[in-house]
Formats: sequence, structure tokens, C-alpha cells
Amino acid sequence: MKRDYGKFAALSSIGAALEYYDYVLFGLSAQYIAQVFFPNSGGGQGFVKTVFVFSAAPWARSLLGILLFSFLRRMDVRRSLILSMMLMAFSTFAIGIIPSVEVIGVLAPVLLIVFRSLQGAAFAVELPYNLHFGSDYLGRYFSLFTSVIISSFTLGSIIAHVVMWSMTHYFSCAQIVEKYWRIPFLLGGVLGVLGYFMRRNVSVTSKEALTIPKVKVHNIMLAFSMLMIQGLLITNAAYFSSTLTSLYSFSHEKVYFASLIGLFASFIFAPCIGFFTYRTNIRYSLLFSISIGVMLLPLSFFLLERFGTVTLFTCLYQFVTTCFAAVIPVFCTRVLGIKGIAMAFVYNFVWPISALSIILVRNYGFTPIICIYILLLILSFVVVNRFKSHVSET
Repeated sequence: MKRDYGKFAALSSIGAALEYYDYVLFGLSAQYIAQVFFPNSGGGQGFVKTVFVFSAAPWARSLLGILLFSFLRRMDVRRSLILSMMLMAFSTFAIGIIPSVEVIGVLAPVLLIVFRSLQGAAFAVELPYNLHFGSDYLGRYFSLFTSVIISSFTLGSIIAHVVMWSMTHYFSCAQIVEKYWRIPFLLGGVLGVLGYFMRRNVSVTSKEALTIPKVKVHNIMLAFSMLMIQGLLITNAAYFSSTLTSLYSFSHEKVYFASLIGLFASFIFAPCIGFFTYRTNIRYSLLFSISIGVMLLPLSFFLLERFGTVTLFTCLYQFVTTCFAAVIPVFCTRVLGIKGIAMAFVYNFVWPISALSIILVRNYGFTPIICIYILLLILSFVVVNRFKSHVSET
């Protein structure tokens, strides 16, 4: 299997970048989707409904994610990851061709929920599948592999932000709502086809189905609480174009550009965290991440509130996000033993619940979310010390 490390990393990274482009696009386009699919909702109700679509039917998503993982794990690696990516691309493209409410009425938001649920299930299978396979076969290189995947997610987010920044730069809000909002989603379908041909030409020799280990229920709960940090950080970042513009009156173009700067830094920093974990152990990496989070998260929001430094805010925020995104999945997989269906189940609940925090931010600002972050960071510190002996060996 050693000769396949590079092939598997390439195979996973291609899909991770393209799938995350598709996934994060919905959050970046929320303010436009709200006006297209919920035009008669007054005030911020259209945005709230869009967020509920983003968190679309957590029970349905979880069931779809579990069924999809159970189906894909019986295939070889290449086919599994190709099918996951194509499902994401199809769902994204389908969102881009849904007729407006004026044409098909209430069926438009119904179709939006259906395709969003499929999109979310596909995304919440990609990373758990990669983590499961990587943990089983990549040994001590697993932390490096995870950091590469996180960098790939960041690359997908960079592509999505570039597309949205370009649209806000060249078109007015009215023009985007009228027709141009479809372009990024249609592009997602095109990128999916491109990713298919790229993944098709990368072969991995392992044909084994993934094993499903037994997992303790309390470990699942601990993994849920820790992954919730990652979910909240990433989901709120995806909605900065809506929350920062409404709370601080920044232009969409300015927020997209500031986010791009932070994402570029994150793209470079993620492999550094993976290398640090590889050279030390997961406990030191987690303690480092928790320390960074406790110090920099409140500082970043303070600078934003006091001085309106949106670019510095996004850079600090993305730095913290990268620290956790590159470490927490490794901890949950290696130490807590959360793999396979258990990981798919947890991920499919973390993301929709995290999305509901956007409504909290929209109505009450970032203060409640900062408090939630701090509580989860304290809980993470307790968990790390509880598994101290096990973590130090990983």
C-alpha cells in the first residue's frame, strides 16, 4: 500500500476541493437564493428559510449519509470517491437549473431542499470515507494526509470565493438575483465532470471493503462535541458574506476579498499543522489548537467590533479554523475510534446544527457564538486530558 500513498492523496484531494466548492457555494450565495426562492418573505425571513434549507432535514441527511456510506464502502476506493463526487456535482448543477418561484410556484423551494439534502449527504460522506480509509491504511502518515485534505477543502473554498467576488465586482445585486446567481452552481457541475476524468485516471490498488469497528456511544457524543467546533467555525465562515454585510454594513465584494486573503493563508498553514502532528503527537497539536482558539478567537472578534478590520479578522479566524480542522478529525478517528457509519452519522448532524448558529448571529451578533466556542474549547481540553495516555501514543 505504501506506493499508493501519493495516488490516494491525489485521488482524495481532487474530489475534496471540487466537493467543497459545491458545498460552500450555497452559504456564499444565501443572500441571493433567499430572494430567488423566498421572494415574498418579509425582512430577514427569506434568509432564515435559506439557512433552514442549508441545514435541510438533518434526519433525512443523516439517513442518506449512512446509506450512502454503507453502499460506497463495499466498492473499491476509486469508484467510491468518484460516485460521491458525481452525486455532489449533479446536486449542485440541479440547483442551478431549478425554475424560479414565479414559474413553478412552491415546487421550486421543495426541489431546492431535495437537491440540498443530496448535496449535504454527499459532502458528509467524502471526508468520513477518506478518514476511514486513511486511518486503516496510511499508518503514521495519516495526520499528513488529513492536512492535505483540509488544504484541498480550502482550495475549493478559494475557487468559490473567487467566483462570487467576480460576480459582485461585475454585476449588481439585482442582476445576480435575476439570472447570474445560477452561474456558480452550473460551474460546479462542469467542475464535477472535470473531476471525474481526473479521478478516473488515478488508480489505487486496494480493493478491500472498509471494516466497521464497534464504537462506544459516549465516544460518539465526545466526537460530536469536538466536531461541533469545526462545524461552527467553517459554517460561520461560509456565511460571512451575509452576516458581516448585515451586521457591519461591509460590501459583499469587500467581504469576499477579505475571506480570500484568510483562505490563502489557511491553504498554506494546514500542511504545517499536519507536519507538526506527524513530528509530535495528536495531544500536543490539540492543546496547541485549543490555546490558539482561546487567545485568537476573542481577539479577532474584538478587533472586528472595535476597528472594523475585516481582513485581519478573517485571517485570524481562518488560522484558528485550520488548527482545528486539521487536528480534530485525526483525534476523533484515531483516539475515539469514530469511523465509517459512526463518522458519517456525526458529520451529517454536525453540519445542519452548525448552520442554525447563523440565525443566532444574524439576530444577536457574534457574542453568543463566542461563548459557545469558549465552552466547547474547555470541553475539548477536558476530553484531551481524559484520553491523555492514549493520545500521547498516537
